[in-house]
Amino acid sequence: MQNSSAAVTAPRPPMVSSMGDLVDAARILCRYGQEFFAQLVHDVLEALLAFAQQLDGWHTWTTPDLPDHVFWVNSVLEQFRSLVDSSNGGVHASSLQTITRFSLNDGELQNLMHALPRRSTQHSQRQGSHKRPPTTTTQYDQGNQR
Repeated sequence: MQNSSAAVTAPRPPMVSSMGDLVDAARILCRYGQEFFAQLVHDVLEALLAFAQQLDGWHTWTTPDLPDHVFWVNSVLEQFRSLVDSSNGGVHASSLQTITRFSLNDGELQNLMHALPRRSTQHSQRQGSHKRPPTTTTQYDQGNQR
């Protein structure tokens, strides 16, 4: 059991299979933040949790849509971190700005939501074209084409 290697192989993160998984992750992060983060940071996490719950009840999410939503949440939280860092710890204005992004009015989220139906339709069409049996023309069909 000796492993003198400096590197440790980390397990792959689990794949998100439902919006409920995202809500659960936000809930855990929020609970952790309640214990260990400043109140303004916890407020941002509460807003994230509330918005994830709203989205969970508002829209039926397909599994292929979820990574895009996770990426958007990560982008919003990264922007919050950058805002706090660039303002030398000014969490108040940064938290208010971030909380406003957790809404359906956010431009990045609107672009994402607009792209999802098109992508789902394209995916369905590709799946359908692979599953369709070859069509044959019968005498009845030929007679009705006149």
